[in-house]
Amino acid sequence: VVIETDSDQAIQQIQHGPTPNSPFKALIEDAKFLLQRCNCSLIHTFREGNKVADLLANLGVAQSEHVLILEDSPTEATAFLIDDMLGVPAMRD
Repeated sequence: VVIETDSDQAIQQIQHGPTPNSPFKALIEDAKFLLQRCNCSLIHTFREGNKVADLLANLGVAQSEHVLILEDSPTEATAFLIDDMLGVPAMRD
């Protein structure tokens, strides 16, 4: 499994370990353990190549609920999903 993220900092912390005073130390160590156990790899992608994930993350931040289950993709994501399926290249802003 290949996991793409636009967070270079997250990749660095998982690959090289968190800083000693990181409030996310346990979470980072758990992620590193699970990635190794599942034989997953992390790669960096620019935000433009990860538009649907970026949109979903922004929607999640704006929610007051702790858990949100989507039955369908958000309307705002439709164009991005179609572009992904068609292999349309994403241009940097």
